[in-house]
Amino acid sequence: RIAFVHCDVAATNINNSYSNDIYKNFDKIALVSESLKHLFDESMPLLKNKTSVVYNCHNFKKIQELANENPVVYEKKFLNFITVARFSNEKGLLRVLPILSRLKKEGLFFKWNVVGGGDLAYQENFMRLAKKLEVDSDVVCFGSQVNPYRYMKNADVLLVPSYHEAAPMVFQEAEYLHLPVLSTQTCSAEELVSERKIGVVCDNSEQAIYEDMRNFIVNYDSFEFAFSQSMSNALAVKQFEDLLK
Repeated sequence: RIAFVHCDVAATNINNSYSNDIYKNFDKIALVSESLKHLFDESMPLLKNKTSVVYNCHNFKKIQELANENPVVYEKKFLNFITVARFSNEKGLLRVLPILSRLKKEGLFFKWNVVGGGDLAYQENFMRLAKKLEVDSDVVCFGSQVNPYRYMKNADVLLVPSYHEAAPMVFQEAEYLHLPVLSTQTCSAEELVSERKIGVVCDNSEQAIYEDMRNFIVNYDSFEFAFSQSMSNALAVKQFEDLLK
């Protein structure tokens, strides 16, 4: 019996008697990043001998095919940020709107494109606040989409403003599409973004997000990233096979 864990175990308060009673019945516990394993081992030290890292697998061929299906073409007079996430509190979407208001008042040009569905009440609150702050014309909500990659392909920056994350699959999807990432500091952000040199990780605060969004808008051409020219699931598959031995 193998359990896969794909959540921020600290933020979700997983270290409790209920979780311990369940996880102790598994033979192995797979965590989807090194950072997440470290956090899990700290939170539930009695289970440390059962944990292993198994990265997420991706269908890279399918991602490429979908990205090439009628890709969205954005206006080049704007820096186009894109966020692919459901509308929910932990994703931090609401706190981006006051940041956009500050950037707009400075005379900077940008668009924030949001792909995702989710909590309808949250979405309505989001749109009300966007209108109140007079940035509704600077935000484009595409709703839930079967194919988010056609929106990602020609965007300039993937914005991940989450309060907490485990190891978002969208990081590697962006890396494959050579889309720079701006992420808040969450569990695996350093490991999957900074260390791979595919983007910028900022402090998990509104001020830090503002500063790095502004930096991208003003200095976009000066950024250099080291996107891999060949991505595969070889390591993830090996980790999974080792788990079964």
